[in-house]
Amino acid sequence: MIRYYNRITPALLISDLKLIRKMLVTEKHKYTNCSAYANLFSSVRKNALLADLRRTQPLIECAISEVVALFKEQIVFAHTKVINLKELFAQAEVAIKKVAIDDCGLKVVDELIATTVGNVLYLLANHSDVQEKLMNEIESFGKNSDIDYNLIAGIKYLESVVHETLRLYPTLSRLEFVANENVRLGKAVITKDMLVAISVYNVHHDPTEFDLPEKFIPERFMPKCPLSHNSKAFIPTIHPLVCMFEVKLILLRLLQKFKFSKCIQTEESLEFLPGQVMTPKSITLAISKRDDHY
Repeated sequence: MIRYYNRITPALLISDLKLIRKMLVTEKHKYTNCSAYANLFSSVRKNALLADLRRTQPLIECAISEVVALFKEQIVFAHTKVINLKELFAQAEVAIKKVAIDDCGLKVVDELIATTVGNVLYLLANHSDVQEKLMNEIESFGKNSDIDYNLIAGIKYLESVVHETLRLYPTLSRLEFVANENVRLGKAVITKDMLVAISVYNVHHDPTEFDLPEKFIPERFMPKCPLSHNSKAFIPTIHPLVCMFEVKLILLRLLQKFKFSKCIQTEESLEFLPGQVMTPKSITLAISKRDDHY
């Protein structure tokens, strides 16, 4: 627990799971937006969102086809090309504005989704064995273009890869809430209107919660994994249904056609821009055609 100032306002940064659970579950009514965050995981909300996804999926697929087309343009005249993912996703965000996705209240490529997809591709390029295993799993589901939420949810290794990426590189380094009354949290007394931030990055990199926390090991989220980890210590920083579906669908469509690998310009490690959103300064990879699926 760390006290700091958010500009001139006193604030508290916490990474203790017991205190986090107390905030998000038993005392969520005492903090602005806590209830909204907790409701993301409710079954009633999930059923309503699933209905929206089924209704809007044709538009989502149309928008994602714009993203895939941009990647395809990069290698029209070459089998392999070096690409800057950040620039490419910026172009994609412009390209899909011609698709009426915002009318549905959804955005296929916003900052959080583009950041998550980019981070996944960076890690896959640096771990060719994981990429190969993931491609094989995608292959096992065939080339069926009729993909729905249940099919995507059935690709378990894809979900594990995304979860492990979000653990290593949470799109939000912290979740921020404001106390709407005086609250005692552990030994701290929080006054009304005080900012309380959950340090997602610290929790996700805590060796007492995750074995080998600095290693990219998607298998830790698979059943019967020998690595020790606390499933309650994983804090999603993108919408667990809508954004997760879109991230997995974009990755599925890209990996059906392209392979990603390191090149001379690939960053040794990711550097992030300052701010709450952990946006990489740049991601440079080599993209090549999967000849048998292009």
